[in-house]
Amino acid sequence: MVDLATETSPVSSPTSIWTWRGKRSTRAALYLPYLSTIEKRNGSTWQLSFNGGSIEADLNKVDFVLVYGISGSLPVEFLDALCQRGIPLIVHRTHKARAYCFEPGTGHDRHDVLTRQILARRDARRATYIARTLVRARLLSMRWLIPLPKTELAKLSSTRSVARVRSLEAIATRRYWRSYLRRVGTTGPRRGDEPRPLKQALDACSMYVSGIVLRWTLFHKLSPQHGYLHEPSSYASLVYDLMEPYRTWMERAVMSAAQDCGIEDSKSLVSTSIAKLKDLFEEAVYVPCVRETVRRKNLLHGAVLSLRSYLRSEMSRFVLPVEGERIGGRPPKVSYRIPGQIPDR
Repeated sequence: MVDLATETSPVSSPTSIWTWRGKRSTRAALYLPYLSTIEKRNGSTWQLSFNGGSIEADLNKVDFVLVYGISGSLPVEFLDALCQRGIPLIVHRTHKARAYCFEPGTGHDRHDVLTRQILARRDARRATYIARTLVRARLLSMRWLIPLPKTELAKLSSTRSVARVRSLEAIATRRYWRSYLRRVGTTGPRRGDEPRPLKQALDACSMYVSGIVLRWTLFHKLSPQHGYLHEPSSYASLVYDLMEPYRTWMERAVMSAAQDCGIEDSKSLVSTSIAKLKDLFEEAVYVPCVRETVRRKNLLHGAVLSLRSYLRSEMSRFVLPVEGERIGGRPPKVSYRIPGQIPDR
């Protein structure tokens, strides 16, 4: 069991349930994978059982609850107890574009991250900075396949509008996709010109990853519809913003699958691509900015935590977590940690 009274931020317990507190908060957020049962104990304390263990939680010390998967049941009495304390609950699973939300009512205070997200979006300078940071990480990730001239990064650094950021990204992306499609064994100048099976595999990987990012976006009380790089609010634009630095994982998985099974059979290519992406996700990587070793998939959670910390003014810079080598010197100052740290042996 996990005692919320003694938890620090962040913690990955032996049972794989993650609890952590914000820098300015005394309450914890709970992630419950594959819920089993919920039973009332004494007063505000509830026993929450899930796949892998259980936790005894005092709701007065809880800030948010995310239930992953569609197992178990939610007692109405428990939902009422959450409502009385203003605690939202979300039910979600991967591959689903929408989550089911139990919202006890809106409100805000000086630490409200949603208000800060919207205000930053309206501020052209800050919105451009966030978009520029995301695209810079995307361009750097492309170096596994194409060279990245320093002039491209210099132009990006001097850009002062989101539209110009997107334009520079499009130029580099066209170069990238010409090389990518050639390596896969087909031709085309841009994304969308690939054969149908290849497109379906790339889209399937994107849907898989977007479900994960959506989960953590909602978990940390951000609006999925209000992005910075992808500006329309008619879809989960922030989710696709935060996926940009990590899209090469999907592209590498599909390329590897295409080399194994060809690009003629959609069903085989899609299933093999997802399997290879999951293998990439489970690999342990070192993240220099937080000096942690984590599973690669946890960088997606870290990206959401990074944006949240920046919007809450806990960091003066938006520092995305990316994998890298152990190097000397002082790392960037960040206020977040990535849950799921793997201890050094």
